[in-house]
Amino acid sequence: AVDSGYDPRTQTRQKDWTGKSSVVYEFVSQRPDRFIAIMGVDDQKVLTPIKEARVDGSNLKKRYNVASGVFKEMLYSQLDVVGGPGALHFPRFRVQGETKREIPDDHYRQFLSERFQEIKPGHWGWKKIYKRNEVLDTFVYACAAAEFHGLPGWTAERWMQYYYEIVS
Repeated sequence: AVDSGYDPRTQTRQKDWTGKSSVVYEFVSQRPDRFIAIMGVDDQKVLTPIKEARVDGSNLKKRYNVASGVFKEMLYSQLDVVGGPGALHFPRFRVQGETKREIPDDHYRQFLSERFQEIKPGHWGWKKIYKRNEVLDTFVYACAAAEFHGLPGWTAERWMQYYYEIVS
C-alpha cells in the first residue's frame, strides 16, 4: 500500500509536497499487480474499513480509502495483550549486517503519537499528541494492505502452504 497523500480538492492545508498524489498514482498504475494506492480518511461512520474510490485525471483508475481510525482503534486495543496470538510484538533491537542497534525511543513515540479524545465539545476524534506519526501511519497502512489481501483470515494451514510456495 502506498500513501497517496491528501486530496487537494477537499483539503486546504499544504502538505510536504504538492504533487505527491500524481507521483504515487503514476507509480502504482505501472505496477497494479504489486501495489495499491491508499488514502487515509477520517470517517467515523464507515461500514467497511477499506473502500474503493475512483481517481479522475490519472492513469490509475482507483485507489482505496482507508478508515485509519478503525485500524488505529484495533491496534491500540491490542497493546495490552501480552504474548501469543493477537499481541503486537515490538523488537527492541535491529540487526544491520554485523551490527546490533537499539531501536530509538522516538520510534515508539511515533507509534503512540495519537490518541482518541474529545476534540471539541461533543466531537471525538484522533488527535496528534506527538509531532511525528510516520511509524503509526506506516503500521496502519500495512494492516490495511494485509486486510485488503485477506491475510487476517488465513488459517495456519494456509500460512504453511504460503511458506512452502516461497521456499521452493
